[in-house]
Amino acid sequence: MMICQHCGAPLEAGVELCPFCGSPTPYNEMLLDEKVQRKQALQRKKKLDGLAAIKHVSGLSLPFLWIATMGIYSPVWYLTRAQSLNRMNSPKKLPLLATIVQLALCLGVLILPGSWEEMGVDAETASTYNNYVFSASFLLSIWLAFRVKDILLAHASQYLEKAVVVHTIAPSTVLLVVFGPLYLQTQINKMIFMELLTPSV
Repeated sequence: MMICQHCGAPLEAGVELCPFCGSPTPYNEMLLDEKVQRKQALQRKKKLDGLAAIKHVSGLSLPFLWIATMGIYSPVWYLTRAQSLNRMNSPKKLPLLATIVQLALCLGVLILPGSWEEMGVDAETASTYNNYVFSASFLLSIWLAFRVKDILLAHASQYLEKAVVVHTIAPSTVLLVVFGPLYLQTQINKMIFMELLTPSV
């Protein structure tokens, strides 16, 4: 049997208000707690349903993917995530053409050094061409990395204070330049954990 916490009167099971003093009973408070929890759950689901979806990749697998593909995973990462990134709340977008060019340049870095001789190009000229291709690939990769960072920051700023975003999402320029998409994926994983993004299948 329940007892009213305000007047001490005995209460029947399931009574929401004390018939003697009119105070809410523990049962009533329990119902209110359940309603609040259901409302919060619905609000959270609505928020998650409205978030941009992007692929989650385990941080432990990222170095393996990069090594196994001889670095080709980097341009592929940009190419396969361009559509998801461009659905985020950001005025800046990731040009699909730039990701395709980056993939072509990376393939060129791997394939061309062993192909110049077959094409009748002398060693000195081949070396110059290789440097051009590598430099273009490197510079474009830096641009892509910073463009994706800008997209993530703009998206996160819709939900968090700007000061918090700057110190939370991709704060290290060194890691961004050195590791590019590997670092960016860890930041995307962080944003999924923070419920700023939702993982796609």
